[in-house]
Amino acid sequence: MTSEGKLVKEQVAAVIVTRNRLPLLKRCLDYLLRQTRSLDAIYVVDVASDDGRTVPFLQSCSAPIKPLYLPTNAGGAGGFSAGIERASADGFDWVWCMDDDGYPSEEALEKLLQFSDRNEAKWLNSLVASIDNPGHLAFGLLVYNSKVPPGAGRIEKEEHEQGFKGTHCILKTVQEAQEQGLVVENSNPFNGTLIHKSLIDSIGVPNPNFFIWGDEHEYRRRAMRSGTKLLTITDSIFYHPASNSAMISEVAWKQFWKHYYYIRNYGATAYKDGQVEFSYKGARSLGGIYIQHLLVDIKSSIIDIARSFAKIFIVLRAILAARLNDTKRYYPKNSNKNYAPPALTKQPPVNQISAKSEVGANKVSPERDILGSK
Repeated sequence: MTSEGKLVKEQVAAVIVTRNRLPLLKRCLDYLLRQTRSLDAIYVVDVASDDGRTVPFLQSCSAPIKPLYLPTNAGGAGGFSAGIERASADGFDWVWCMDDDGYPSEEALEKLLQFSDRNEAKWLNSLVASIDNPGHLAFGLLVYNSKVPPGAGRIEKEEHEQGFKGTHCILKTVQEAQEQGLVVENSNPFNGTLIHKSLIDSIGVPNPNFFIWGDEHEYRRRAMRSGTKLLTITDSIFYHPASNSAMISEVAWKQFWKHYYYIRNYGATAYKDGQVEFSYKGARSLGGIYIQHLLVDIKSSIIDIARSFAKIFIVLRAILAARLNDTKRYYPKNSNKNYAPPALTKQPPVNQISAKSEVGANKVSPERDILGSK
């Protein structure tokens, strides 16, 4: 079959997870609707937005946009779990996953599908570039046994969290990635990540118990354990804000609760049946690094000592949660502590008003970001 024939035949649905970030959502939708290979459906999973704007907007959207409304704030993990499950159950061949704060280039989907037509791929990722500095990668891309570009930096250690062993390097720019060739073996999920239905049927969906930070890495490791190659197609570009990883002592107190999930979820394993096993070893290792840094700051008296001890308490609580395999949600404080994996609610009526873009109107209060974007 020709590339053109397969591009027309296979059904592709996008899945976007959003909460209280309407300008960013509109920008993402605008770029999805511009794709040179049109999407057959766009599922927007709203995780209990309460800004009074997002839900009315979604109710006004027309096909191919399909809103899904979760009754509680399920975080990114719950949103992707529900969205991927729905798109797969509806029979789509491919599910294209992304957060609402990123957006694909206009040819991104077409480039991915062109590669899939020539290869038996099940997991394809766009190359994730920084929105503000498009020549640089938003997160860096760890690659195994690669051609090492100048200045990329070589890593002589085992990288347990991402499932690689041996000698690697981290690619930092779009040019470095594209110099590797059309394909780089690894990916940055869920940022323009195209997953085939056969793989979803085999390994299940992301586990909603992670809430935020870690569900995508666990899902990647689950795919790798199945024997699937995770591939980034370097001429397919997805734009995302660059990682704003800060020194531990510089993480704002109002944002530190997210690191509870980062530590608890580190190295965890989940299964198709929904069971999850947190890694006490992984959480203890990562949490120990946090505590060391915070104790140094306390001794030097360069920051709020009381807040530093409170951060240490959060870290210890995360390590204990991993030890006890505790899937309950304790943060943010106004969350439902009796959280259960989400069920999809009945859909409100959708009229025929199309989504309109608000590109550039993307200022969002960090206190309202509950999806856990780094």
